[in-house]
Amino acid sequence: MEIDRRAFLSTLGGAVAIETMSYDALADALEHHMADQLDQAVSPQPNQQAEVQERPYRRGTGDLFLPQRSGSDRRSLKKLEPMPLKPTLLDFFKLRFAPASHVLP
Repeated sequence: MEIDRRAFLSTLGGAVAIETMSYDALADALEHHMADQLDQAVSPQPNQQAEVQERPYRRGTGDLFLPQRSGSDRRSLKKLEPMPLKPTLLDFFKLRFAPASHVLP
């Protein structure tokens, strides 16, 4: 991953602010900056959301979750409902794990 050094340093407040930061704080800031860049690079585009209803699998799941049926019995996926800003464990069970019997003891 390429990092624009000047852009990264300017987000920290310039050279004066950097001199007062510890090495741990600098490492944490770099890690957060790189994570933000990665999030922007892999965030789903609007056209990818539209494609979900046209295929029977989600991108990135590999062969494990492909349906074993063939022909007209293959069902398309439903669009996922958006998660709340601060999701709880119950929100994950309702909105992402359904049916959740496979993750319950």
